[in-house]
Amino acid sequence: MSSDLMDRALHGDGQAFDTARKLAALSSVLEGNDAVASMIAADKAVFTLQGATAAAEGRREGQDIVEDLIDRGAVYVATWAEQRCVQLCEEVGEKIGSAIGGVFGPVAAEAAAKVGKVVGRWVGEKLKPVVQKGVEIIAEGAKTVWRAIKDVGSSILGGIGRVCSTVAGWFGF
Repeated sequence: MSSDLMDRALHGDGQAFDTARKLAALSSVLEGNDAVASMIAADKAVFTLQGATAAAEGRREGQDIVEDLIDRGAVYVATWAEQRCVQLCEEVGEKIGSAIGGVFGPVAAEAAAKVGKVVGRWVGEKLKPVVQKGVEIIAEGAKTVWRAIKDVGSSILGGIGRVCSTVAGWFGF
């Protein structure tokens, strides 16, 4: 990836950001990694670098970037749930079915595995929106906690500033 592309991506060029993210994900996939995990890791890396650059250059406040990172993290989990929840439930259902059916022999194990996979798919489809809604609730809760911490920190710093000002006044500063 060229340094010019990364420089533009880190300084807010949306098209360069998308290209850098895609190239990083492609590189990871070509190394044999899972496509969804590669996509999420590449986006996280480029987005975090972009936020850090914006904060360092004074283009964005750190507090805003933290909220963006919370939102982005929620998107990562929701994307994973969208892409993998059903597949995972199918695999688990198939294994459970095979184990239960295995008690009755290999033919029963194979039939029960197929039934387990279908049941797993159904469970995965039902579970996916629940996971996504839970992620939204957790992200909003995390942002609420972050805002409270930020407000308390501001109040404490303001109080310290007033005390210092008062003490400085006593000494004629």
